[in-house]
Amino acid sequence: MDALNRDDLIALLRRRASCCVSLHLPTHRSGAATSQGPIRLTNLLRRVERDLRDRGDRPSDVRALLGPGTELVADQAFWQHQGDGLAVYLAPGWSTTIRLPMVVEELVVVSDRPVVSPLLRMLDGDHPYYVLALSEQHARLLEATRWRISEVPVPGMPSGVADALRYDLPQREKQYHVADRGGTAARTIRHAHGVGAEVQKERLVRYLRSVADALWPTLRDEHAPLVLAGVDHIRAAFRTVCPYDHIVDSGVAGNPDRSSAAELHRLSWELVAPLLQRERDAALEAYGDALGSGLADTDPDSVTEAAGTGRVASLFVRDDTARFEPAVAGTLCHDGSVFAMPPAEVPGHADIAALYRY
Repeated sequence: MDALNRDDLIALLRRRASCCVSLHLPTHRSGAATSQGPIRLTNLLRRVERDLRDRGDRPSDVRALLGPGTELVADQAFWQHQGDGLAVYLAPGWSTTIRLPMVVEELVVVSDRPVVSPLLRMLDGDHPYYVLALSEQHARLLEATRWRISEVPVPGMPSGVADALRYDLPQREKQYHVADRGGTAARTIRHAHGVGAEVQKERLVRYLRSVADALWPTLRDEHAPLVLAGVDHIRAAFRTVCPYDHIVDSGVAGNPDRSSAAELHRLSWELVAPLLQRERDAALEAYGDALGSGLADTDPDSVTEAAGTGRVASLFVRDDTARFEPAVAGTLCHDGSVFAMPPAEVPGHADIAALYRY
């Protein structure tokens, strides 16, 4: 699994097994340091094998359980395509790996379910947004979150002005007249009328309208922010022809053809992050307003029970412990919001805090 979204996390939280191994380890994206990944995983697997045999598990069962992890160690191609961290989960008849966009500390846990608390940070900024990279030569739509970005195929979207207007009549028309300047033979004088500034602008607008029309089936029912990347006059012109209501006021300036997806990701996230932060800020404000009303609670047992019955609208939890995963699971499974925070940022400096729906 190359990414983890809310639904993936809920599926992990719901999974139970007689023996589930959770392994987290830091990895490297490129260079010689990628060779450390299989070494780290080998060491973690050996720790698990020793612990399972010490508690009396049969060697054949242990080998079967850890087999998918052992196969990963030998998969050289796998280690050449990593993020900043890796989660490996092993259970009888089931295993999965998740490439992580952030560094995690080494973790080894054997229990009856996957340990996911270190992954909760991935929900912070997991809200999708779009980047539309526009130039006169190319048009690309990318979907992104804080952690990832990928290009979205858009049927019928032109790749540039020439592509959009390829069926037009030639825009450079020629006119001729005959002149007789002191000679018996007539000469043909050809005047070429170049495409003027107004015609160029009109062609650009028609191209951008074609882009907007192609995008509309994708964006019509969306509410995600759309960041425009392009030179100023192209971004301004696109706003006049696109009916989408969620175009971000600021944009990524310059010719996007010169920028990689990673660079567009970095620049666009700087614009989108403050918008998405508002959800957390609004939840914290609502929690503060609910103090003393019975709808704000920091008692772990009460919060966990309420989460299981769907009462928790917003859950604020420390990001450094797996202790509160049942509350996290209950909240997410009932469409509540979970905010994993450094301990000092949890409301009231508590370990866990919840805003109840009722």
